[in-house]
Amino acid sequence: MDIRHFFNGKLMKEESASAFLAMALEGSESFRRHFFSLVDANEAEALGNQSWRVDVEADRVDVCLVGQTARILIENKINAGAKQKEQLLGYYRSSVKAHPQARLYAVYLSPGSMGKSEVERVKGCKEFRSRHGDRSVQVPWEELADYPPFDSGLGESIVVTGLGAVSAAIEDGKRGMYLAIGERAVLRSLVDAAHRELKPQYQFGLKRWSGKEAELIVSNRTQVTMSIGPRFGCSDEPGFPVVDVRNGAGDLAVLVRRKVRLRTDIKSKASIRGFWDDLTRRGTMMLADGSAMTVDEEGWFVNDVHVEAPEAAFPGRVKSLFQDLVAVCEATLSAPGYGLLLRTPGD
Repeated sequence: MDIRHFFNGKLMKEESASAFLAMALEGSESFRRHFFSLVDANEAEALGNQSWRVDVEADRVDVCLVGQTARILIENKINAGAKQKEQLLGYYRSSVKAHPQARLYAVYLSPGSMGKSEVERVKGCKEFRSRHGDRSVQVPWEELADYPPFDSGLGESIVVTGLGAVSAAIEDGKRGMYLAIGERAVLRSLVDAAHRELKPQYQFGLKRWSGKEAELIVSNRTQVTMSIGPRFGCSDEPGFPVVDVRNGAGDLAVLVRRKVRLRTDIKSKASIRGFWDDLTRRGTMMLADGSAMTVDEEGWFVNDVHVEAPEAAFPGRVKSLFQDLVAVCEATLSAPGYGLLLRTPGD
């Protein structure tokens, strides 16, 4: 029984993803709690203790969770081309009229940061401003897919497989939008090579992520999310071809960015969050090479390295920079006794 078949062939991937999401939220209490932790970390426990009904395409909302005191409206997107202006706002306003006594959550579930402007439209409307208990939030599919299963049973296995299929569908869509031609093809293949070399070295998972102006390697099943990859500019021509990534000698000359942040689904009362918040307030984290990672406006520790290297040497350079990042994160978390690997309830 392979749920990935729902994401192959001519089936509509967005509808398949919504159907899978509804099934996972209904069938796995552990996954449902993971979702709540991304929607509202401070209220995740209270939300998890409610009984929930899951509706699909009710009142045109992709997925709706109906609890005893709250309703969670989920606008699901896995493809940037499917974004519709003010769609989430329309769903929210309709729900305010139909269910005025319920606490409403308007959730935009999408790749990366897509849809944040739609969330801001909800927050800016008069209905939202007058209802102080409501929430609106953008949840990245990448963070939802970084799910530590409760156990190794069939149900959890189906959830993990389905999340992998959604992630693959998102990646396929992005790679189709940002065509692997010219310099983008070169950079994508070189980051793929670094990814292949790094994966066997660690107990945690490593995912690939392709974007308009980045090719990334991202950790999962870790207490912190670590990422690395080249950042580059591109033109607005079809396929968004990459530009200006060579020096005068013809070698690659690109900015490689390293980032790390505590997982967003870790509860606000967890001691590791207090430790990480203190670390973030200090504003810097030192790397082994003496350079500093500094905190950006979204709470990420960030370090940029300008790399100039022949193509053959580039994967090794990315690999070395990531190994340094992992070592520093492991040492930082191990000193107070937390460790780098994410612990699941069954551990």
